[in-house]
Amino acid sequence: MLRYDDARSEPDPRAAVLAFYESAYQAGARHAGWDIAGLACLGGITDPQLSART
Repeated sequence: MLRYDDARSEPDPRAAVLAFYESAYQAGARHAGWDIAGLACLGGITDPQLSART
């Protein structure tokens, strides 16, 4: 669990929240038996409009 106050007290709150989301996804995906590498998007970008800009 990541508490709001804990995230805000980090030097980079946005990075702390993103790291928490990633760890939660990884744990859930492993538990579900997903092919994490096979389901990954190139560069981590899932929005087609954003990926067209890179």
